[in-house]
Amino acid sequence: MIHILAFLLFIALTFQSAVAIIYAPIGCYKDPLEEPRPLPELIENFRDGRVNWTNLNHTIAACAEAAREKGYLYFGLQFYGECWSGPQDKLNYARNGSSKNCDKGVGKDRANFVYKLPEECVNYHVLDSADRSMTNENKQGLKCDHWNFGFVRDVWYRLTGAAGQTMPDKCVSAGKCQTIMSGWMDGKHPQVDDGIQKRKACFSAENNCCKRKTDIHVRNCGEFYVYKLPSTPGCYLRY
Repeated sequence: MIHILAFLLFIALTFQSAVAIIYAPIGCYKDPLEEPRPLPELIENFRDGRVNWTNLNHTIAACAEAAREKGYLYFGLQFYGECWSGPQDKLNYARNGSSKNCDKGVGKDRANFVYKLPEECVNYHVLDSADRSMTNENKQGLKCDHWNFGFVRDVWYRLTGAAGQTMPDKCVSAGKCQTIMSGWMDGKHPQVDDGIQKRKACFSAENNCCKRKTDIHVRNCGEFYVYKLPSTPGCYLRY
């Protein structure tokens, strides 16, 4: 059984796309089928004909995606193709002790092979307002990502919706994003298997693309990126 501290990243492909998703193997644990079960929610059953018996990693990756969509950190594969998780997953998955009834990364009868998703790929704040877009030139009601203006610092964020899908990784002209000094990421976005990477966030001023800067972190979660953002080093600066 894989030791719980050996946090090895598994990378696989989902059924729906060629986008990688990451998860770490935790181990094989008993499920005596007595209520309440350690992972009580059947979030997907791939035994309806979708199990790829020649490559069970596809089933594991699809279960990982289903768990992520539900907002669960831990998930287990039981009976080869049943995907289980649920509330209190972190506290209860090992409640009944370890099991030897797993094979090829999935549980057999009365056993879950358990995996964990990176927490920052599940629990993050969303930035989706249109005024945050790099194309927004509105100068009315300037905004700032400083803690003194209510910005929650040093947590993970995901850009989506009208704000765009990623932080720009090239210079953004000053005066965009409903602020004076527009923020962008200096450096390329990482690959999935790069893990958490450190980057600089630059803030543009007239004739200087990186007038102010601060350290940030970024992770590729497969279908999207998340960013750990500190308070900006002053105002008016905005990511």
